[in-house]
Parts: sequence; C-alpha cells; structure tokens
Amino acid sequence: MPVIHDFISTNYSVIFTDSPLTMKHSKMDINEIPVGLVVGKPTFINVLNKVSSDVSKYKFNNSFYIFHYAQVYENENTIEIYGPLYDELDFVSLDINGKYRKIVVDKQNGQVQVVKNPELELLNLDFPVRYGDDQILLRKIENRTI
Repeated sequence: MPVIHDFISTNYSVIFTDSPLTMKHSKMDINEIPVGLVVGKPTFINVLNKVSSDVSKYKFNNSFYIFHYAQVYENENTIEIYGPLYDELDFVSLDINGKYRKIVVDKQNGQVQVVKNPELELLNLDFPVRYGDDQILLRKIENRTI
C-alpha cells in the first residue's frame, strides 16, 4: 500500500520513497490507525527527472520508512539522502524509533545502500530541520505518547 508522507527535491529531481506498508484487517480501537511496515520486504526510491519527466526506480532489499527528509545531494552518478529512517513502524503505537541515516543511490548500477553512523544509532531522532546551508537540527524523541 503506497503511502507517501514526504518528498525532497534537487535541481534535477523530485525524490520519494515507497515503503512496504500494509493495512491490518482486524477490529481495532477507533483511535488506532491499522497501518504498519512489513518488515523484510523491499523499499523503493523513486526519482522523477524534472526535465524529461522520466521516473527511475531503485530497489533496496530491506524495509524502512522515512517520514521527513533532511538533506539531499545529487550529481550525475549518485544521490545521497539524509533523514530519520524507521526499521519498524506500527501506527497503532507512537512508540517509534527513528535513526538518522544516509541513503546512497548509485544511478549507474542501480544499487541502494543505507549507511549508519554508530553514534547516531544510539539516539531516537526525528523531524530534521535545516538551519542555514550546512546544518541540520534533530529532535531527540523519548517516551512519546498521544
């Protein structure tokens, strides 16, 4: 089930992620959203060329969801996307765990990799905000409730 929450734009492209989400078909509380990430299914990075309107689709073999993009850098060979990624996600609970990571798309061979920073993996980060040209502010999330 495609659910696009955010996208990011470069001089050349509009980029959005298609994560493997599913809707649960069980009776739930009226305040719960029965949508979650299917762990183990692939995630796709879609890149719309602003000039030609062609769409390139790049497959990452593991699941993740990205709510908010922080930064993106694109050249003729690669796209680097920064933002909090979620390896598990169930909208029934707001107890989610965002990890600030870099996604690298190799436009030449179609490979996608996710690069982790060991220090940032220890934190639950969300809602990146650009501050100036080269700085990103991240909000640390702990014990979030409705």
